[in-house]
Amino acid sequence: MFPYSHKTYRHTSRGILVVWLFLLSFLTAQAQQVDSLEAELNRTDLSSADRIQTLYLLSRQLTYVDNLKSLEYGEQALELATEVGDRKGMAYAHRILGSIYAINENYFISIQYVQKALEIFQKLEDAEGIANCYISLGHIYRSLQQRTKEIEYHQKSVEIFRSLGLKERTGVTVHNLGESYYNAGDIEKARILTKEAILINQSIGNKPVLSNCLKVLGLIYLNQGEEAKAEAQFLKVAQISEDLGAQAQKIAWAESLLRLAQIHGNKGDH
Repeated sequence: MFPYSHKTYRHTSRGILVVWLFLLSFLTAQAQQVDSLEAELNRTDLSSADRIQTLYLLSRQLTYVDNLKSLEYGEQALELATEVGDRKGMAYAHRILGSIYAINENYFISIQYVQKALEIFQKLEDAEGIANCYISLGHIYRSLQQRTKEIEYHQKSVEIFRSLGLKERTGVTVHNLGESYYNAGDIEKARILTKEAILINQSIGNKPVLSNCLKVLGLIYLNQGEEAKAEAQFLKVAQISEDLGAQAQKIAWAESLLRLAQIHGNKGDH
């Protein structure tokens, strides 16, 4: 006898098909965006500022796809920005290079690049650029599990984006801070901030970030032994990811699926 019914088998098969279609659509969309940006670089009438921006966007687009090419484009953006004296371009190039080195777990060099970007943005009095550097530093210190610094930088980014009245960025940074408090074990602060982030991102329809918020709320419930509530949040993430397709937040989706598997494993539903 099979360990599950034909209905369950059909549901499982459909789930696998959805995963493959999602991956295919994501890779196709991303490849098209990269091709479009690379074609832009071949334009002879492209200004230095636009070329720097295009190189930066290519570096960002390829960060999790082709790390070496991402690094090459980031270095080209920095070289050109330095050559023409584009200080803002230099700052963005430093920041993306910092992200690339962080992904490769070279945190010392990563922090150096982001700190250089922060220094330039501070001289330009670019509050948004400064706040984005604080986000990068918060994520780097999260990877290093230095919770005090992680919280400090994410708190700074929240304060700046709140003062600027940028709701979309506030929604992102409040989420980051909530997750940082969860990582530090302060569950009550994590719950308050995460629920605030959910309300903000729901109000502006930012579903990719909303899925991350729901994932964190699921982790909070799981931490407190409320598996039914946790499962409900993780299922919401899975539904949003299926609805968004290529635009979904892949990491939140993957982690939610793993947590759902954990919950069902605890129930003996192997």
